[in-house]
Amino acid sequence: MTIISRRSFLERGATLVAAGMAVPSFIAETARVIDGGAQFATAARAAGRKVLILVQFAGGNDGINTVIPFADPAYAAARSTIAIPAAQVLPLSQSVGLHPNMTRLKGRYDRGQVAVVQGVSYPNPNRSHFRGTDIWESAVPDRLEPTGWVGRYLQECGCQRPDHLEGMTVGSSQSAGSFWTEMALVPAVASISNFRYTSVNGGTSAGAIAQRNSEIQTLRTGLAQADGHPEGEFLRQSILTALADADILQAAAAGQTVTGVYPTNTFGQSLKLIAQLIAADVGTSVYYLSLGSFDTHSNQLAQQGSLLATFDQAVDAFMTDMEVKGRASDVALMTFSEFGRRLAQNGSAGTDHGVAAPMFVIGGGVQGGLHGEYPSLTDLTSGDLKMKVDFRGVYASVLQDLMSVAPASILGGTFAPLGLFGQLVNCSPRPRVSVGTQPTGDGRLLVTVTAGGGVIREIQFAASTNALVTVGNEVDRATAFAHRPAAPTAQLQFQVRRAGGGAAQVPMTVIDDCGPWPTFIGGGATAF
Repeated sequence: MTIISRRSFLERGATLVAAGMAVPSFIAETARVIDGGAQFATAARAAGRKVLILVQFAGGNDGINTVIPFADPAYAAARSTIAIPAAQVLPLSQSVGLHPNMTRLKGRYDRGQVAVVQGVSYPNPNRSHFRGTDIWESAVPDRLEPTGWVGRYLQECGCQRPDHLEGMTVGSSQSAGSFWTEMALVPAVASISNFRYTSVNGGTSAGAIAQRNSEIQTLRTGLAQADGHPEGEFLRQSILTALADADILQAAAAGQTVTGVYPTNTFGQSLKLIAQLIAADVGTSVYYLSLGSFDTHSNQLAQQGSLLATFDQAVDAFMTDMEVKGRASDVALMTFSEFGRRLAQNGSAGTDHGVAAPMFVIGGGVQGGLHGEYPSLTDLTSGDLKMKVDFRGVYASVLQDLMSVAPASILGGTFAPLGLFGQLVNCSPRPRVSVGTQPTGDGRLLVTVTAGGGVIREIQFAASTNALVTVGNEVDRATAFAHRPAAPTAQLQFQVRRAGGGAAQVPMTVIDDCGPWPTFIGGGATAF
């Protein structure tokens, strides 16, 4: 029998196999965790924990056709066949806008839920897919670093758990490099149906299920006693943890329904699963998933357009579910890609590896808008856009202002946060939206709505009965419509005029930073 070293065993140990069972992949954890008895958090914090979702645009997304400098003549000049026509761009300002397939994201941008960080990269950029990904996952551009920045966060935050669900890769059987450390043990869930013990005989009949349960019990019994060897102890604990986590995640997903309409592809279903797990509050602080491939050396318009449409639909569905569950201000979704693309298109209607590109940070608690300066399209370095923002400043913002930890030790230096988050709102328990009315003496009511959490983003009015609504530029409306304040505000006023002989009623849904709050205004003649 070959004897392998402790470190060799652990560094190889991504896939654990025992008793004919394919155990889900895990990141290696050194035996000193076992020997030293590492301390884990004993219980998950209550709902309201902050949750980060990392989305990698794998392959190197073309940021120039994602956040489009449509007003700059150099854009169309450099891209004779792949430039997005200005009339199709979804404007964010007078000079830049979103890809036309991102209409839902544009709506959330208008509601203040999307921060766009422009011109993001790092010094001495690398155009290799593998090395570029390593750099973004480790947050260390100038040397090879075996640990990931999220893994270092998990070590320092004091939020490690016995079930190791503090972090999770979803949609892949390989854990993301962002989680890599010798102290973190993080599951990778390709799909909820596959993250489970599979019986030797398989099947879904009552007999097959009974056989599966018997096998699991036999396995648990066999693993109940430690064997005294660190490698064996690591394997034993990992299998037991995998069995427990599979039960937790299966129950959590089955117990949560969704409202949003997700794409049926892997990315859409992965984000749907994340929404279910957040709603069930399984205790995970950081999720990772990937969308791609954005490596558009040819046929870029169709390939990138399809991927951005998937992202747009999935993220909108996810945020809809977070609003329904009252968790919109607890979550932030951050995108990254290993590099951007060059300004000039190539000869195959595509683009080649470049440097700077935008990042999105999306959530109910973000400081929405454009952050940083769009790189010049004429002042280039070897045909590439120049960096305007170091990506570690974005990470510092997330660590400090969302996850509430000091970023310097995790990032290995001081990087000024960018102000990507406003005042974070506690939505657990859900603060009540208050609605007050005051008769004005002329058959009208002055209605004052006060946000329960944060600020009012929108009021959605349903069709009214025997009543007319006046708010902003909308005068005497009886049909359904939505009103967004010119700027987010904690309090909003409008008028309701009685129209008809019966009882008046105006159903409405107030959307603040904690999500939707259904309510209504109504009453008989004496109320007015």
